[in-house]
Amino acid sequence: MKDGKTPNPNTIHPIHGYNKEIYVKPTIKNPNIIVGDFTYIADSDFESHVTHHYEWNGDKLIIGKFCQIAAGVEFVMNGANHQNLIVEGCYVPFEWRKDFEGKYLKHIRFICLAMTGEYINTHYDDIIGHASEIESRITDEDCTSESLQADNQYIIEGFHCAGEEVTLIQDDYEKVINQLLE
Repeated sequence: MKDGKTPNPNTIHPIHGYNKEIYVKPTIKNPNIIVGDFTYIADSDFESHVTHHYEWNGDKLIIGKFCQIAAGVEFVMNGANHQNLIVEGCYVPFEWRKDFEGKYLKHIRFICLAMTGEYINTHYDDIIGHASEIESRITDEDCTSESLQADNQYIIEGFHCAGEEVTLIQDDYEKVINQLLE
């Protein structure tokens, strides 16, 4: 207590004339960040140190009173644990979007890959050679080039009717994949 005045926890800059240190609590705008009185950081924007903090996730960051937060610290929230989930296309319903609310859909990148008939004819042996990389198959003796093309066309038409974009692999599978992932 200086000059008979008590510190005010709602003051942003606790040291008059020095703006490189702030009390965090009065700067918080996100309701899922709760910080106690007199916690401070040597920075002017505390919330920039909180990453992967998505509203839809419901996570809360709670920091107590009288804490010193080091400059350069990063609070990595649970949203950083998102994973890329790859589902083999023939198992995704054409109308899959109707099962998700908008707040979830905005975090989903859907890619439908299909092969042209020419690609299937030209690369049939390669396709069969990779058949068990997604799932272990007992046998592929019923999988002919013709049946694969028919199944592939069914998938293309179904996703097109549902309004989905279908990326066709015509000649260079690796090139198409790399372009999608850029």
